[in-house]
Amino acid sequence: MLEIKRSRKSKNKTKLFVMFFFVLLLFLSYKMLSNRNKIIQLELKDVSYSELITFNKNIMVTINDSSKLRDILLMLNSLKGEKVDFDSDEYSDFVFINVYDKSFNKLEFFKTDRFLKINNQWYKLDRTSAARFNKIFEKYSSQN
Repeated sequence: MLEIKRSRKSKNKTKLFVMFFFVLLLFLSYKMLSNRNKIIQLELKDVSYSELITFNKNIMVTINDSSKLRDILLMLNSLKGEKVDFDSDEYSDFVFINVYDKSFNKLEFFKTDRFLKINNQWYKLDRTSAARFNKIFEKYSSQN
């Protein structure tokens, strides 16, 4: 009787350990896959303000509000894409997001179609990221 209880306890401990191991493995693989093709990581504590600029509609909006900035930074941090070589001369529909840090250094996000330029490096965005970038302008370009 006593040995049966011990064997049940050891089987339960083994099952629990195996389940914990697989959950940990799943969590770590998710973290690694979610960071794949990630373009940039910006922190709210490092950002002073942001500007949204659309040339074809002659719109420029400066955003200082921390809740709006947080939302914009979350969207920018979630952008994913691959590095590409791209010539921007053939496109005329550009939009910009300028992000300024606390010492007022500018980080410029320059987008056309599904291509994004950050610090002289072009990235081809996936469809979800391109839609997310456009959503920033839809949401905040009419607000002050």
